[in-house]
Amino acid sequence: MKSHNKDVINYAVIRFVPYADAGEFVNVGVVAFSPITGKLYHKLETKKFKRVTGFFPELSAKAYTTWVKSYDDELTQIKKSFTHDGLDYFLNEQQTIFKSLVSPKEGVFQFSQIATAMCKDAGEKVEGLFKYYVLRGYTKGKKYIEERITQTLKIEFERLKILQNFKQDYTVGNDDYHVKMAFYNPLKNQALKPFDLDKKDKSSIYNHGDAWVTKVKRLKKNGFLPDEVAFTVKASNDKKLIPACKEIMIGLEDEGVQIIKLHDVDMFTEENKRQLVKFVS
Repeated sequence: MKSHNKDVINYAVIRFVPYADAGEFVNVGVVAFSPITGKLYHKLETKKFKRVTGFFPELSAKAYTTWVKSYDDELTQIKKSFTHDGLDYFLNEQQTIFKSLVSPKEGVFQFSQIATAMCKDAGEKVEGLFKYYVLRGYTKGKKYIEERITQTLKIEFERLKILQNFKQDYTVGNDDYHVKMAFYNPLKNQALKPFDLDKKDKSSIYNHGDAWVTKVKRLKKNGFLPDEVAFTVKASNDKKLIPACKEIMIGLEDEGVQIIKLHDVDMFTEENKRQLVKFVS
């Protein structure tokens, strides 16, 4: 058996795609293969399902957990065949099996493109990738949420090949009064701001929301508000908090701000993408 101080893994993010025609997905796991040791690793989210059923509200929790537990068992069985530590005549066969596993195909579980990472411990690396691609969807915090929306907007702008049109983290206003906008297009005098209203209580929603309604009003009063402004908003799904979120969004709309209401901060639905394209066009 060979000894390895460093390892390399090829990995892919596991995506849950219950409706292939819509093309929408949620990251639910990671699968990885070490071409050095010949071992297969995987980790699936089999317990937390609110993010999945929130993104696909017509899908029952039972349906998701049944699918994911069955697929977890399937990957565990496949993993058992990856047992020959570093024996070259097995590695090529195992690499072929891994590539076939993550290749594009029909099914509710699909995969991202294969990526490669250096690591000291492959198991720990897979845990880290799982936390980054899957568990971050459960993380709260105003600044972090808005940073993630910013990153998702950048990805969409890159996809649309228009990212170069925007100045990022741009100051709108003058020395006497100014605010930061995440994206600003000087050619169209157009700005976008990620906005987190997914708070734990009404007071937090009002404090953050009212502050920005006031900022928009002051920019408008002083002639600094861009011609077109959109807030990409992550609002609360809590029935008790929804009215407060709506009140803030209406307040922004009254000042001429377009609201793009997001379901998820890490990926845009097809409707969100259409709204974004319409705004920047």
